[in-house]
Amino acid sequence: MKKILALSAILLVLLTGSVSFAKESKLKHIFRIYDNKTTVFDFVQTSINAMSGQKITKRGRLKIVPKEYMTFDYKNERVIINNFEVVDYSNSKESIYKLESFNKVLFLLFLGKKDIGELFKIDKNGDGYVLIPKYKSNIEKVYAFFKSNTIDNLTIVDIYSNRTIYQFYDSSCKRTQKGN
Repeated sequence: MKKILALSAILLVLLTGSVSFAKESKLKHIFRIYDNKTTVFDFVQTSINAMSGQKITKRGRLKIVPKEYMTFDYKNERVIINNFEVVDYSNSKESIYKLESFNKVLFLLFLGKKDIGELFKIDKNGDGYVLIPKYKSNIEKVYAFFKSNTIDNLTIVDIYSNRTIYQFYDSSCKRTQKGN
């Protein structure tokens, strides 16, 4: 009887590890799409302040240049995220600051040099995934949803419950643009 329980426990550990590996593997595959070619997405970004309930919505375009940088272009602002810093061009001013918080999560997901499983604990959540940083961060969770193996929705929640939601869409198909 003890042998059966021991074997059952080992099997459970192996199966749990396999399920975790499968989740991580599928997610890695999806984000690896952005490793090989320059990709452009249009998006609607909604930032929600947990304390005040204030909601700010902006539209923009994200350009991912593999293994180099990503650019967020808004109506009156351009934000460039690379390996070390964030450069923000807004109202004829240039601000440079350290890569952290929301920008670090975006960089790690789309341009990260490490495997996603090293950076995040991954759990399946319905049609998407919940990613919890394994590194010291003010980010609590990231919710990622995909459509046809491309990113559809990314919600980043910080430790104060502030949320930034990115709803991505393909700008080449006018009928499917979200937010219109």
